[in-house]
Formats: sequence, structure tokens, C-alpha cells
Amino acid sequence: MKKSSPKSTWFSAPSARSRCRTLVAVFGLVLFAACEQDASSNDSALITDSIEITVPSAGWQLIPHGVFQADDRLICIYKLKAPTDMAAQVISTVAGSVSFTAPDLPREQFVLGKTWAWNSNPEINFIDSLDELTEDLKNARPITFTLKKD
Repeated sequence: MKKSSPKSTWFSAPSARSRCRTLVAVFGLVLFAACEQDASSNDSALITDSIEITVPSAGWQLIPHGVFQADDRLICIYKLKAPTDMAAQVISTVAGSVSFTAPDLPREQFVLGKTWAWNSNPEINFIDSLDELTEDLKNARPITFTLKKD
């Protein structure tokens, strides 16, 4: 009985075609699984985050500072800027909106720069410094946003 060498078996035409078909089938399954996983993990949507704050005088500005995705929520940070010139001393409202693409998670709004004692909006978290968010932002991913014009 003649023994065939491993080299001749490996390169024989029927064996090579069979291996090629197997590799193509396996590659197709891996590619399909990767695409399926990517599609399920990318449940992103266009989101608009809007905020409205009562301020003590006209001339205040509300400037978007950043949007971040934490594991369980979206963090939207805004900054209030006091008027630099004379402004009417009348209680006013400032508003701002940003648009971004992200998973539809619960959102928390944080605002820097509040200088008055009364509560402008109980749903908004007013903070004195970004240091208060250090732990929340440690593993958060920044999200690109655009200003939404009303």
C-alpha cells in the first residue's frame, strides 16, 4: 500500500476545493454575525435636547458646553453667560437646543454659571464647576452636537 505524503493530499484539487468552500462558508457566517451585531448595537437616533431657564435680567446667554454618553444616560452640559453690558432688569427666559445622534437614553441637563438663589427649573441640575461631574464623565464618550436654531 502506497502512503501519500501530506503535501500531495493538501494540494490535491478535490481537497482544495472542499477547503475553499468551507472557508467561504465560515467567512460568510462570521461576516453575517458581525453585521448583525453591529446593526443591533447601533440603535442611534437624531435627538434634540432643548432647555429653557428663567434668568434675573435680559442679556443672559445659554451656551452649549458638551454632550456625553455615559453607560445609562446622556449628559447635556450648558453654560450661562451673564450680560457684559447694561441690560433690562426684568425676569427673562433664555433657551437653547442642540441636536446630536446617539442612543435614545434618558437625558440629564447640567448648567454652569447660575448666580441667583431662586430655583429656575427643578428639572435642571445647576452646578458650580465641572469638577462636580468628574466621576460621571470619567468613562463617558463625548458626542458631536450642532446648535439647533429655532
